[in-house]
Amino acid sequence: MLARTLLIISLGIGASPGCRSKHYDFTGYVYDGTSGQPLSGYTLRLEYGQKTLAATVGGGGRFVISEFPSLVDYEVVITAEGYRPFRSFNKRLGDVTADPADVGTLVPGGQDDARYATETLSVEAVLFPSELVAPAAAVPVLLADSSARPAGTARFVPLAASTLQLPLITPAALLRWRNALDAQQATVVKTFADGAIVLDEGELAYGVPYAVDVWGVSGYQAKTAAANDPPYVAGNVDGVPITLQPQLQAPLMLAYSNVDEAAIVTDARLVFVLNQPAQLDPRAELGVFREQLDNAVAIEPAPSNPLKPSSSASVAERGVSLTIDGQLLTIAWSTGGLDTAAPGYDAAAPPERVIFNALQTVMVQAAGVNKASSVPLSALICVYTKRDPACVEGASAAVTLRARK
Repeated sequence: MLARTLLIISLGIGASPGCRSKHYDFTGYVYDGTSGQPLSGYTLRLEYGQKTLAATVGGGGRFVISEFPSLVDYEVVITAEGYRPFRSFNKRLGDVTADPADVGTLVPGGQDDARYATETLSVEAVLFPSELVAPAAAVPVLLADSSARPAGTARFVPLAASTLQLPLITPAALLRWRNALDAQQATVVKTFADGAIVLDEGELAYGVPYAVDVWGVSGYQAKTAAANDPPYVAGNVDGVPITLQPQLQAPLMLAYSNVDEAAIVTDARLVFVLNQPAQLDPRAELGVFREQLDNAVAIEPAPSNPLKPSSSASVAERGVSLTIDGQLLTIAWSTGGLDTAAPGYDAAAPPERVIFNALQTVMVQAAGVNKASSVPLSALICVYTKRDPACVEGASAAVTLRARK
């Protein structure tokens, strides 16, 4: 069952013949996907560099944007009351092409492009109403060799813009701008039982496709969504069943960790020794996992030990490092992450406690297996420490530092 109300924006890029020009004029209408009638009362703007071009919306809802330059990447921002925010990131439009049959093939500096002022395109975008939510649903989880109904943990990771959209409403439309904000919806982690992942109404963003990972079913391999797996699209009442395969090799486990040791150590270091050689999930770079840990680290006492601001996705400003070598995985923190220039910093009151949070974001798997399934580090900690499975969602671990004299 699919909800039907949505909003469609149809855009045309037009120009008149003349001398060569390096700009585009955008015109278009906003359509309601249910009635097909043009709407008004919305705002639309293009952003590029430090500049903004706002659309003029005239009678009947027609908008116009003039003098948009070529060869610049740009964002499209559309705001309509009662609809989800919309922001689309787009590659640059090239210089014009000479042959109108090449619409959509933007070739900078074509030899005959003086014959045309701009390229003519028709573009659409889709906005979903804020009140339009995904209905409650259940995703079946099956076992390949058994009729038993398993229990475990599942994670829904947003992949891209909503896919539950009407076909192109404008006959001449060549492409549709996609809402990048849809792919930034929250990741949802669910425990499940009785062979079904139960999703509450509104728990996922309507129309957004999600990759589904499943783990924690005793005796069965974790299921990590592959590139060719159909995603779960929020708004479908019933999802495609997820089938788990029997465990064919020893599952990845912790053989040792200092995560629960009460002894004071001299540095902020978490050590994990796995039962077999392992690697981080190859779908993400090591820096991605490190950055998530770096953003979530906490120091006590906090007032006298402020951390540096996190301003880069590629630099661990707060001092966290992550390494994996064979069976040894290490997470550490250094005092280089302290903001010694910040108000309140007190060298006489050094860190006493470092709290490593977001351990569930570090995904590990057995090494040397091309299609191995990855599991959160926090899930391995839960098994090792015999904690309640709920700790998978927000697992953290603390290491106490000896005060330096």
